[in-house]
Amino acid sequence: MSLYVLRWNPKKSAHTKEIHLDLVNHLRNGETPDDFSFEVTEYEKVKADDIFIMQQIGTKNDGIVMVGKFKGACYKSNEVHKDGKKKYSGDLWVMDAFDAGSENPLPATRYEKLFPKINWHEGPSGVRVEDDLAVELMTTIEKDLIEKEIWKPEYFKRFMEWDFLSQAMNTPPASEIRRPTPEELEDGKMLVTLKQRFFSDPKEETYFPFLMCLADSVLLVPTVFEGENIFAKTLTNEDGETGFPVFSNYEQSEFGNQEVLKGAQLVPVPFMECITLSKTIENCNTIVLDPFSQPFAINDEICQTVLQIKEEMDKLDES
Repeated sequence: MSLYVLRWNPKKSAHTKEIHLDLVNHLRNGETPDDFSFEVTEYEKVKADDIFIMQQIGTKNDGIVMVGKFKGACYKSNEVHKDGKKKYSGDLWVMDAFDAGSENPLPATRYEKLFPKINWHEGPSGVRVEDDLAVELMTTIEKDLIEKEIWKPEYFKRFMEWDFLSQAMNTPPASEIRRPTPEELEDGKMLVTLKQRFFSDPKEETYFPFLMCLADSVLLVPTVFEGENIFAKTLTNEDGETGFPVFSNYEQSEFGNQEVLKGAQLVPVPFMECITLSKTIENCNTIVLDPFSQPFAINDEICQTVLQIKEEMDKLDES
């Protein structure tokens, strides 16, 4: 079990007490927040379905105020530390959240006695807990919440078995390879999720669903309009190689240096047309998907694989 401790100071965070209480109320009404992310310090090994707990710190009522899972690997955020280093964030699926006030069912006053190795009042956010300690901690959380009648006995078991990527976002599991519907592809979230799943667990079973999704996706291409001239923006890496940037959705375009996109409009273009367009760009042999967050380089070989996949999917649909 991989468990990470996130730390939240409501006096300093954009996630205020009011926002947190609203989140708690939504969860109590059976509503799950669509988008929630938080800073992670030890981000390198985070993968989909890793568990997190969130501590409230810097208050009179410190304690655990949130439990859930990571949706995928972490990525560079728009925020920076005081020393100028980029912060890394993880997208979260919130299983449950608790009152951040005096009624918190998981207070630090109890847990600091049981788990003194964990700092319950300060420290960086997103620190991994040793595996043995993680099991003991989650078992204690489960026991406390069942005793206080907040969780039913089977609730935690379902949480541990929950495959976020295949269920929470209606993403086909790797074992059930099928063509995504236009509705599933519409906002680009499925493409991002399948890419994250492949990065977290690179193998055939995660690679082909990602490429199937990519084949039918409509991507956002940074495009410059100058009079009658229209051309796509390009990126150049440290080795002087030219890449053609494309984005899964608008959110993915907002992570990086916006100066790079200055003067460009994001134009929706089907991926198959992106392949054709990339071949018109001088010295460009790579399409870079989501270059500002979790970049995936698409070379000629991958393009050919995607073309073959699309042809096969089209044949199956016709038969």
